Parts: sequence; C-alpha cells; structure tokens
Amino acid sequence: GTPAYMSPEQAAGDPTAIDTRTDVYSLGIVLYEMLTRHMPYDTSSSIGTVLQNVARADPTPPSKYDERIDDELSAIVLKALEKGKENRYQSVDAFCCDVQRYLAGEPISARPASNWYLLNKAIRNNRLAASICAMVVVFGMATWGIAHYYSRKVERYRASLFRRPGRRGRGLRAINTGTTQATRSLD
Repeated sequence: GTPAYMSPEQAAGDPTAIDTRTDVYSLGIVLYEMLTRHMPYDTSSSIGTVLQNVARADPTPPSKYDERIDDELSAIVLKALEKGKENRYQSVDAFCCDVQRYLAGEPISARPASNWYLLNKAIRNNRLAASICAMVVVFGMATWGIAHYYSRKVERYRASLFRRPGRRGRGLRAINTGTTQATRSLD
C-alpha cells in the first residue's frame, strides 16, 4: 500500500499482524486528512523515514491544524490512529458508530465517560429541560436564602427583647399577651 496510509504493523513488515484494525488505522488517516488537509506525520521525506514515523511518531493532534476541531472529534481520530492495534477501534463498524454518535451529539466511546462529560452531553441535548431545572434550583435557593435571612432577623429581635436592662421578662409577657389577644380577636 501507500506508505503514508500504512498502519504501524504494516510498516513493521509483519503480515501476520494485519487484520481489520489495520483498515481502521487507514480510515483514521483518511478522516484526519479530510479534517485537517494534512497527514498526521511528516510524509515529505524518504520512504524509510515515513515508515519510521508511521511506526513510532505520535500523530499531530488535529486541533493543531484547525482549532474548530473539538476534543471529541480529536479523540475519535486519535483512537483510530493508536500505535497498538489493541487500543484502536476493534472494527470499522465500531469506528463508524462512534463518528455517528459524535454527529448526533451523543457520548462517544473514544473518550472516557466521566460524570461531568455525560452531564454536559445531557444538558446540550436537552437545553429546555436543563434551563427549567436550573431556574427551579435558583428559585429554590433564593427562597431558602430569603427565609433564612428573615428567620435570623426574628431570632435576633427576640433575643434583643430579653437583653434590654430593666425589661427582663417583659418582652416574653408582651409577646404572650400579643399572641393571646390576637387569638381572642379571631374567635
């Protein structure tokens, strides 16, 4: 095949190591080239140097050529270009499914699925529901804050009634009397 599109196992010259994951590697190079208009390695040198780059050099991250390429798409491409075939997509179908999940805005398998990553994906896919939940949380926190503020204010007021010199006990009687009178007027 063309040296620039060979997988590391092909570049090493081991025909027994070639399998479906070799095709995944080549497809990864095609996707990389489509996204960046560059090859992942220097291919302008001699064939020997190109084969060494394929076998040993890490590919340049696609986002280095085009900042619009996000981390997820980079992860998909770089997983297809893994040096060890056991670390690549295990089939062309798995590679295609991950690309389709990316295009649909769903979580991809090329990236470890942390809780933050999954939450971020869910929010992006359900913006209306996420906005409503955020408003409910903010409203709830504001309500709690206001209630807490006024309850502390009432506590300070009650405490001040009992701390005034010469009025010890009067404050409590005044509160009890006021409460009793208010209750009688309702009857």
